[in-house]
Amino acid sequence: MLADAGRLAAYVEGRLPPDGRRQIEGYLAANPDLAARVMGELHRHGNVAAPPSPARRRTYVRTALALGCGLLVTSAVLLGGHFRRDLPFLVPDFVEDAVVSHRTTLLRADMSSQEETPTFNAMEMRTKAKLEIPALPIGWRIMDVQLYPSDDGPSMHVLINTPQDERLTLFAVRARTSASARPELTRSDGADVIYWERGPFGYALLGARSLETLKRDAALLVGAPT
Repeated sequence: MLADAGRLAAYVEGRLPPDGRRQIEGYLAANPDLAARVMGELHRHGNVAAPPSPARRRTYVRTALALGCGLLVTSAVLLGGHFRRDLPFLVPDFVEDAVVSHRTTLLRADMSSQEETPTFNAMEMRTKAKLEIPALPIGWRIMDVQLYPSDDGPSMHVLINTPQDERLTLFAVRARTSASARPELTRSDGADVIYWERGPFGYALLGARSLETLKRDAALLVGAPT
């Protein structure tokens, strides 16, 4: 594939030769969704703020043009379908935090000495922690709500029990990342995770559900009001 994860990572890190950079930039011009995320990674890596040598200026201008031209293409999507399996180097950091908090909360749930906190006060979370979650589907029951620290500030972990008696984690954090508003699928430390961003919040969903069911669950949450 012309723009696989390895080549895109090399592009972001400035390791591609000129011909390789031009190929990637041409590809980005036809793929606006991916171009926007690659530009976000360039900013995160600090490459766009590097000393303005002529070669670097040309690279930045070409990338910016690729993004600008790509945004005019209304229906170009790299991998197609409603859910996409993300490129590893573009997965935001909060996904790993979601997996860690999920496993910690399940451990707490199995310990008699650790009391669960099933009460969820949306207003208090919004005003005190500056966090909010989408409205949950009918039949989902909150079993535990915890705040955990993260690199982006407080994060909220909500342990949910479904009508099928399966436990899910809904993770929320206030973070600006390279994630999009469309659900993305990735695998982190052996767990399938679906994540997305809405407004200033990043969300992740994971748990003991089949992948297809987890996708349907995420689609409900993405379209739900907060």
